[in-house]
Amino acid sequence: MKRIVFAGIGLAFGLFAANAATPFDGKWQAMLVCPDWKEAKGYTYLFTGAVKDGVFHAKAEDKRDGALVMNGEIKPDGTALLKVTGKVGNPDYAIKNAPTGTPVNFDVQSKLDGKRGTGSRVAGRKCDVSFSKQ
Repeated sequence: MKRIVFAGIGLAFGLFAANAATPFDGKWQAMLVCPDWKEAKGYTYLFTGAVKDGVFHAKAEDKRDGALVMNGEIKPDGTALLKVTGKVGNPDYAIKNAPTGTPVNFDVQSKLDGKRGTGSRVAGRKCDVSFSKQ
């Protein structure tokens, strides 16, 4: 009986700890810069969002080209593999000039440190991200 009680307490504490505030929590901006690459023109997106309970969520909107979303968990050491998703707006800026509406999906390896951070796209065209806590 005692083991079950302790296991239940441990499970409850684990769930609570997973949703605890972190030093990275707060409002953030992220600037994604992708230079010209092969046939694709370069572009820049400004993401605005926040880290809450160690989870990063930000959105970038462009009236011409739709929106991108960046999400992921920030580890206690500040590292994160963030997922960027959305849809192609203007084919001139897409790899292989993918048509409008084609899904966009790539990872950004990132490191936050205090109020700043950097990141780079993992595969495909070169893109860099700079983060700043607001």
